[in-house]
This record gives sequence, structure tokens and C-alpha cells, in this order.
Amino acid sequence: TSFFQVNDITYVLVASGVRLAISLTYPIAGFCGDVYFGRKRMVLFSLPVVIIGLVLWLIFVIINRILFETILENKGLIFAFVTIPSLLPVYLGIAFFKANVLQFGADQLITASSDNISSFVGWFVITKILSIILPALFTYLA
Repeated sequence: TSFFQVNDITYVLVASGVRLAISLTYPIAGFCGDVYFGRKRMVLFSLPVVIIGLVLWLIFVIINRILFETILENKGLIFAFVTIPSLLPVYLGIAFFKANVLQFGADQLITASSDNISSFVGWFVITKILSIILPALFTYLA
């Protein structure tokens, strides 16, 4: 909270709002994959959306470093309000992928045995858990 230069209550409210918005993207992405676009298109569409979001985020970080840090005093708050919305496409792309990839993969295994389907779901869950644990571990070790 000292980086963003806001009090604790404001930080908690903003963080809770961002988490709620991210949570709402999963059902929306699943609905779009089921009803409008198809799961394969949603999975394929997710990667360019994430890349565009990361490029936007990088541009805003560079602009913040060059322009805002030399001009303005309240750097942390400006950084938060400029870069957090640029990460929205990243969260959308991840939601597009996660909400549709399990069903898309299971659809490919229609003629497979139940052991193969169980193995696919198991590996999916393990990779999902590792995608949470490993970055936190690397951050802790760094």
C-alpha cells in the first residue's frame, strides 16, 4: 500500500473489485464459447488477446517510467490507474482460455476410454495448480 500511496481500506476495496471483475469474466467467457463462437475459437482467440494486453501493459509501464516519474509527485497512484486497466485484456484472455480449454480438450476425447479422460482432467488440474505455485515460489526465491 505504500507504493500506491493510498490507505489500507482503499487498497482492499480496489483489490476486491478487481478480483470480482476477474471472477465474472469466467462465466462470460464460457457462455460466449458455448453459445456464440465455439470453444476452439475462444481458445485460439485467447492467446492474441493476452499478447495485446501484455504489449499495452509494457507500453504503459514505459510511459510511466519516462513521463510520469519525472513530472508528477504521486507516482504510485498514477502507475496504478494507468497500468491496471491495461492488464484487463490479459485477464480476459486468460479467462477465455481457462473457461473453454477443459471442455475443448474433453470434446476431443469422446471416443477415448474413461481412464484417458480422467488422466486428461488430472493433468489439467495439476498444471493449473502448478501455474499458481511455481510463480509464487520463484518470486519468493528471487
